[in-house]
Amino acid sequence: MFDQTEETLLIIKFECTLQSQEQYIKYLYGVVSGYESEIEELRQKNAELRIKLKNALEAVSLKEEGLQALERQLIEVDTLNIQLKARIKELARRQQKNMPQSPQSHNSIREILNHRDLDAIIRYADELRNIIEDKNNNEVRLEDLLDDAFNREEYLRQELNNTRASVLNTRCTFKDAYIQELHHRQHWKGLAQNTQTQLANSQIQLANTQTQFESRRNAHRLLQRYNRETEWNRRICFQNLNQQFLIIQSAMAGYAPKKFRGVSGEDPELWLQEFRQWCESAGLDPAANARTCVRIHGIFESLLEDDARDWFETHIKGKNWKCANIRNNLAVANLAAANALAQHGQAAVVNTITGADFIPDHTVWDEDWSIVEGRPTDIAVNNPNANNGGTIVAPGIRIGQLIYHFKHYFPTITSEKSKLAFNAIVQGSDTVSRFYSKLRRMVRLAYPTLPEVNQNELVRQQFLNGLSSENKLDARRIGLENSVASILNKLEE
Repeated sequence: MFDQTEETLLIIKFECTLQSQEQYIKYLYGVVSGYESEIEELRQKNAELRIKLKNALEAVSLKEEGLQALERQLIEVDTLNIQLKARIKELARRQQKNMPQSPQSHNSIREILNHRDLDAIIRYADELRNIIEDKNNNEVRLEDLLDDAFNREEYLRQELNNTRASVLNTRCTFKDAYIQELHHRQHWKGLAQNTQTQLANSQIQLANTQTQFESRRNAHRLLQRYNRETEWNRRICFQNLNQQFLIIQSAMAGYAPKKFRGVSGEDPELWLQEFRQWCESAGLDPAANARTCVRIHGIFESLLEDDARDWFETHIKGKNWKCANIRNNLAVANLAAANALAQHGQAAVVNTITGADFIPDHTVWDEDWSIVEGRPTDIAVNNPNANNGGTIVAPGIRIGQLIYHFKHYFPTITSEKSKLAFNAIVQGSDTVSRFYSKLRRMVRLAYPTLPEVNQNELVRQQFLNGLSSENKLDARRIGLENSVASILNKLEE
């Protein structure tokens, strides 16, 4: 499952990388499109300059044609002037022939002709000079325009070349990036396919594992069902054997043992006394052998019904016995060996202590496990020689341990203990003697380590506080300074 999670995260990471690279390519395409708009603008400006240059060249050609026409007109004027001068001279010669020759008239005519020719020549010369100056000025302006146009065209050509080079470099960069992106995409695609293949194989393995697990689960269920049925059949057989044994023992004792249901009003200790009497009358002596103890255990279990049976199934059956106050460093294998330990200790008082002072003898009916604080537990077995710093846990629960726990911790007894602790035990419908016996038993169970004098004083206080109102009045008339025994005898009368 962990490898599948890593593969899924790697695929997601590859997809994020591809998306970021695609966004970068889109950004590069946007940059290229921005350069293309600038190139298009430069192309438009170049076209406009070409149109202006063409118009300027056309204007220059028109002006050159005008200059050529003016030159032709000047040539024609010069020709006409020469012809006119020749005709004037011819007319003057004719007149001189017809008129008497006079030096003054001849000179005056010549002066007139000279003045007229001079003015015309000056006027024509001025016009020609103006025309030539205009032509020169036009040529200079045209040359300047041509130079500007050439310079602008050269600048635009250079800019266009630079832009083309930049665009080519950008395109090459984009092309390389695109090729690299294709390689990366193919790599990631192959990796994703391999990951998908591995994931599919993992899913197949998982499906096979689930199938195997389901098969094992079904087998385990069948095994549990078989074990339950086997346990149920064994329990039924055991109960049948116990019933048969009860019938045999009842025949030997002369009567059947009493059932115990654990309801309110039943006294566990009284029932236990009756059960002990029945076992003794049936010839079941726990000191005889271990088999007899096992029989007593089985009969005890078979006599429990209803709430008592539920208590046994919940708190006793299938559990081990824990000694909470003893560590497992006794260097012996079991509780029986611990019971047989000799004197141990350094101090004089401690040196008198034996194992029997902590682990009681296997007497069944009167075993005291309060010193070691013995109780049922679900913890695994921990032998006395384990020496691991833990408490001792013996395997299973024997009949003596069961009877001890039953006498002290059955729910009705613990309820009476709580009432005793809170001074809440009252006489109720019990007789005075019955109430007194119950108090004595509960005080012994609740305070087993308390001295007998203190136990008797506690019984006296609880007895006087728990009597009914009528018996309290009678006790006051008798005298509270008297002993409990005398008050009890007079109240019974």
